[in-house]
Amino acid sequence: MHLPIIAKEKGIPCIQVNSKEELGTAAGIAVPTSAIAVIAEGDAKKLIEELKIKLS
Repeated sequence: MHLPIIAKEKGIPCIQVNSKEELGTAAGIAVPTSAIAVIAEGDAKKLIEELKIKLS
């Protein structure tokens, strides 16, 4: 997949998951998906910051 390469070039955190089905469910949609983008963190801001720290 080309997204991790582009994300790295742009300094954008990118996490790979085990299944499209789980990603779709986590995103709140009823279909599998290959990728999601978080545009506004909202209430998940603290969780996203923790993930960024774990990834670095």
